[in-house]
Amino acid sequence: MQNLLLRKAYLPFFISSLASISALSAAEKTYRYYQFAPTLLRQNTTVTQLSEFQFSHGGTVLDLTGVVMSNPNGTNAIDANEGANKIIDGSTSTKWLDSYASPVLIFDFGSPTTIDQYNFATANDATARDPISWLFSGSDDGETWEVLDMQTLHATPTARLTYDTGFSLTGLPVITNFSANKTIVINGTSDVSLSWSVSGATSVSIDQGIGSVDATGSSSLTLSNSSDTVYTITATNETGTTTSKVTVRTVAGGSLDYRYYRFVPEKIRSSALISQIQLSEFQLYTSSEYLFPDTAESLTGGSTPTTQTALNLTDNDVSTKWLDQNLIGFLVDMGENPPVANGYSLGTANDNAPRDPVRWYIEGSYNKTDWVLVDNVTLFDFNTPLERKAYSEDIPFPGADVPAFAPTVSFVGDTKLIAGQSLSLAWDVTDAETVSITDLGTVSASGSAIVTPTTNTTYVLTATGSTGIITTAEIPVTIIESTVTEINYPNFDAAGDEIALLDNATILNAYATIPSPADAKRLRLNADGASTKGTAWFRRKMALGNGFETNFAIQLISTGTGADGMSFVVQNSTAGTAATPVSNNERGLTSNALNIAFDSYQNTTDTSAAMLRVYNGATVLATVDLGTISGLTLGGTETAVDLTKTDTTSAPYAVRVTYAPGDLDIYIDGIQVVSDLNVTLEECSAVSDGMSWVGFSARSGSLSESHDVTSWTLTTGEPTETSADLALVSHAINLSTNQVTLTWTSSTGTNYRITSSTDLEDWSTILLQDIPGEAAQTSSTVSFTPGTRQFFRVEKQ
Repeated sequence: MQNLLLRKAYLPFFISSLASISALSAAEKTYRYYQFAPTLLRQNTTVTQLSEFQFSHGGTVLDLTGVVMSNPNGTNAIDANEGANKIIDGSTSTKWLDSYASPVLIFDFGSPTTIDQYNFATANDATARDPISWLFSGSDDGETWEVLDMQTLHATPTARLTYDTGFSLTGLPVITNFSANKTIVINGTSDVSLSWSVSGATSVSIDQGIGSVDATGSSSLTLSNSSDTVYTITATNETGTTTSKVTVRTVAGGSLDYRYYRFVPEKIRSSALISQIQLSEFQLYTSSEYLFPDTAESLTGGSTPTTQTALNLTDNDVSTKWLDQNLIGFLVDMGENPPVANGYSLGTANDNAPRDPVRWYIEGSYNKTDWVLVDNVTLFDFNTPLERKAYSEDIPFPGADVPAFAPTVSFVGDTKLIAGQSLSLAWDVTDAETVSITDLGTVSASGSAIVTPTTNTTYVLTATGSTGIITTAEIPVTIIESTVTEINYPNFDAAGDEIALLDNATILNAYATIPSPADAKRLRLNADGASTKGTAWFRRKMALGNGFETNFAIQLISTGTGADGMSFVVQNSTAGTAATPVSNNERGLTSNALNIAFDSYQNTTDTSAAMLRVYNGATVLATVDLGTISGLTLGGTETAVDLTKTDTTSAPYAVRVTYAPGDLDIYIDGIQVVSDLNVTLEECSAVSDGMSWVGFSARSGSLSESHDVTSWTLTTGEPTETSADLALVSHAINLSTNQVTLTWTSSTGTNYRITSSTDLEDWSTILLQDIPGEAAQTSSTVSFTPGTRQFFRVEKQ
């Protein structure tokens, strides 16, 4: 056991709890000067970068010609190659970069300018440099600033050279700070205080007897013993109200002498940004010293890199860390003669504040078999320091005041509903005596229901535990209008709210980084970054029970060795269009689903990194190593094929799926890879009354890879059988001889012709016809008349 008599005192870097707001619509603000000040980057770096910044009013992006930039204390001159002027030059191929620890950008419009929204675009590289928290302010004179917007732990796109979705001004007060200097203290502690700072409010008040307060201030607290006291600050102006909450816990305290302690995380700082957890240190303290464990290990199910195991929690070195990719906890061993400890503290790691635990519980054991709950910090977010490689405040063991667990609630449902459609709600509650839901009344602890609201409705689930502790969960449902009734996306330029986007899924134009297949929007399930995932569903149920044919183009692009893959899913989950895989998105949903999985990582049981599998939920129905299919052009090398491609100009894979009950066929680039698979949607429980939801899911795992759908069509009813699908496999143009060689998928007994066009409308020019089809593929070389541009097409005669 290591003893440490002195250590660096923790620094109380806190993040205000997320505020709730009430506003009617985007608000206009008029200032001459606007300021953008990042306060937290994606990882622990002092280098900030963005490629472009935009201001909008009434849906029109403002012309920034003439705007004068300043970058106080910036490390690049304003007109340098990566200076502040590059952020308003209209080109995402340039960027502003600043190595100053507290960067600030100031935009001087020269005269008062009205805006109601701002936005920015990511730069060309280094996602670690992306802002994820910031303040956006306005000023009349460049000296006195009003904070107009604050974003905290925002899921800034990991895609490079990509605009965010935009940030509308609400006109509401902005609470830039509301925090307590201590979160958990022993009964009778007198040095606990609140501090706050509010911008844009006409009145500010704090409950629990504090009352009206100035916009900025602090207050000492007198706390009740053995209680959780929730303080709410309310800021109001003519537009509406903003609130924020802070919880302070008091406990009786107690001493423990367990040999083993296990730490089980319940929540990290931001699961929207990351799905990993990390700490640098775990230590106990007595009245005179801090004590590190003899050893530590991951709990069952944990996944840690070889240099970031739980042993690093014991080494008294905050520059090393434990990192778990599955959000599983750890167990520490205090040795054969464990100390009598009064509490514990946690050390933050070197980077990535979103990985910090903010809710957890701890159990103790003498024998590693029988466990006792010794602390429960699951009812509110603990103020884990934002500072990197820093210790938390000392957290006393509560003694007799160990809080009971609140009911645990999973409540899932889509937040948008197309008018006239039905919504699926699903829930699972533990440790509750009663459960009720808006409009449904008292319900069982686990279940699902179909609701059909006609107006915007918030469904509230209320679960009450045996000690009276209540847990609530809300699903605010907005009714949307959509005339889109069919899946017909040659690209996703016209896609809207009829597609549900979950986790990291988004619709964007990635032409700047992936020029193939076109300068058009695509459905991106997840970006080319580690530990990202996404799911997307068409929000209308489709009549797939009697059969369907769907065609979609997919791209799996990575700058290195990619993982893990993506899936096409037909499902009838009780969660409906809010359903997401628990893990392994590349395999789809584990129940009530037919999944077609495209696996781009070679696990130990795989024969290549180009595996296709068909699943009935979690049960494998068919497995194909695509590397063994003749004619397919895959990524990787001849000896190690891979679905992942590094060439961003390569064409997407063209996938065709046909289904009639008892007959599933799959084609890739016109080559049949699954034939006559005997499966029905009914036996997969993927259909109800002939109707199913359909969509895609993907993830990157510990390696990085983007997963995109660039086009998607679907027709219902029994598909038309064809001997082979017609798809262009490759082409080569020789401008010195004015010849083009085309290779396409084909079948014997069919003749083909090659035509050309200069405008994609008139295809009457026949270059060659009566070309007999060969089995699998046919190639032909034709001559053409040179001109400004030419398009070529293969047609069946």
